[in-house]
Amino acid sequence: MPPELKRADYIVSSNVVRTLMNLNFFDAVLERLADLRPRERPRPCFFVADEYDQIVTQPADGEYYARSREACAINVVATQSYAVLVSRFKDQHAARALMANLRN
Repeated sequence: MPPELKRADYIVSSNVVRTLMNLNFFDAVLERLADLRPRERPRPCFFVADEYDQIVTQPADGEYYARSREACAINVVATQSYAVLVSRFKDQHAARALMANLRN
């Protein structure tokens, strides 16, 4: 098997694992809201992602960011540019929706 093919397989596998870990973390943060007692505030948690454009999923990430403030989640994401997000989604509307949710 050529080395290029093996490398391509690892890239695809690593992208799948990164995306699943991302979504699993988001689920865990939002599930904490269901376990809270009345007037109890959740402990803060952090999500830090560099090269975020590699793992972003839409609309799942947008929904998480819209509700993450309630869960006391602090999100720090870095990407090369807005254009990279647009090219990732192939839709400028989806990238704008994600940016709007990040601002909130």
